[in-house]
Amino acid sequence: VEAQEKKKKKTGRAKRRMQYNRRFVNVVASFGRKKGPNSNAP
Repeated sequence: VEAQEKKKKKTGRAKRRMQYNRRFVNVVASFGRKKGPNSNAP
């Protein structure tokens, strides 16, 4: 299967920012409940 083109990943500071947001913003938003990094639960 042919690989699809993806947008280029951010680097340096911007990348850190995304990691921070993923971990932090989401945890707070979903009242501290842990959920998998790939779950699509609302």
